Amino acid sequence: MRRKHEKKIRRSVPVPIQDFCADLIKKYAKNPHQDILRELWDNWDMVCPQEVYSLVKPFAYKGKTLFLGADNPVDLQEIRMYYAEILEHVNIFLDSYGLNNYFEKLEFSLIQGKKSLLERESMPEHFQRCFPPRPREYGGKIDFHGNKSLERCYEAYCNCLDLEEKLQKKD
Repeated sequence: MRRKHEKKIRRSVPVPIQDFCADLIKKYAKNPHQDILRELWDNWDMVCPQEVYSLVKPFAYKGKTLFLGADNPVDLQEIRMYYAEILEHVNIFLDSYGLNNYFEKLEFSLIQGKKSLLERESMPEHFQRCFPPRPREYGGKIDFHGNKSLERCYEAYCNCLDLEEKLQKKD
């Protein structure tokens, strides 16, 4: 039995974030497998059957449905004949990343100017030439008390700043 003024000792144990707030992750994360799906789009030439690779482009996905498109109705009709093969190849590829039967259905339509998932969004031009402010004194001798990993990290940082300086002078 505890005395009146005796404090209870609490011990904290790290808890994985998935266990702690699984509902929040489900609510706010659009797609937790986004990086794996990016691999699918990057390897689309390997996943898609060679006969229809040039005709079919993935342009969206929602839930368990993958939306594929073609530029004209003739190509659209041809890729519909490869429905089972495309779905099987996509699921086999995703299965290698641990996503079993991720897509259950394919929907086909004309692209009509929609952006394909195969096209990466590039960074706008005005952000490509933007550099962070330079520290006043960098590259000087700093005593890291023998910590070699910090010395290497600082050296890499200084080299990065030197590279940015060279790129700015080129423009």
